[in-house]
Amino acid sequence: MLPVFLSYYEEVIFCAVYSAWFIFEVALTCFIPMLWKGKFKYDEKGSRLLLLFSMFFSLLLTLSFSYISLYTGILLLPSWAFIAGMIIMVSGIAFRDWAAITLGRLYSPNGVLSSGPYKLVRHPAYGGTLIIVAGLSLAFRSAISLTVALAIIYPILRARAKREEQLLTKKLGNEYITYSEKVKRRFIPFLV
Repeated sequence: MLPVFLSYYEEVIFCAVYSAWFIFEVALTCFIPMLWKGKFKYDEKGSRLLLLFSMFFSLLLTLSFSYISLYTGILLLPSWAFIAGMIIMVSGIAFRDWAAITLGRLYSPNGVLSSGPYKLVRHPAYGGTLIIVAGLSLAFRSAISLTVALAIIYPILRARAKREEQLLTKKLGNEYITYSEKVKRRFIPFLV
């Protein structure tokens, strides 16, 4: 058992949730782009690989910083943080998958997608990623890992979102500009 978990059950729950996230990410990375095939060319310049790397690197990073909190007591969160972290992580997985499934089913190469989670935020899949990383860090009960993980993943997601918005504005013009003025939040409803 990893010392960051207070019980065997916490470790099993964490492994189940993290494994579900991993499976969903592989599915989203491998299968959703097949649905887009030929509909829209996105010049991502390797940012998908960077995004996947940063998401899974976040596990190692948060785990490392959680050990610092655990052994020094610095910014160690109470035991309820594990439950809160798992709930937040599952919520993030659901939000990210809702976005990807909506995008895969309703993708329109000739217009803006503004239904489902895209009514709430312009980049809900990235919002889901932020929520997942926050939940992951919180589950390890370390405010240090929460801060560091978000400080690393947020700029990567922000840069990728800006690049996508430039491409969408170029391709869709005023329609996308109107959508981005209507849907102010980029990642998480009411927050970011």
